[in-house]
Amino acid sequence: IRWHRALRSSVESKDQLEDVLFINFEDLVLQYDTARSRILQFLGVDPVRSVKEKEYFVPEKSKKNVGLWKDY
Repeated sequence: IRWHRALRSSVESKDQLEDVLFINFEDLVLQYDTARSRILQFLGVDPVRSVKEKEYFVPEKSKKNVGLWKDY
C-alpha cells in the first residue's frame, strides 16, 4: 500500500512535466494505434518515417500480460 501511494503521489504532478509523456502499458497494448500516434506526435516524428512498427514491441504478444494483478 505504501509503494502504491508513493507511486500515485509522484504521478499527480505529471501535468507539470511538459517534456515527459506518460503512457500506460495497458493503453499501449490495447489501444496501440492511438498510443503510437500520441508518441510520434510528442516526439515530432512523421509516422511515414516510423518504418519499424511492431518490430520490437508486438502488442498482440503483450495482451496476455494485461490485468495480471487481478489474479493476486
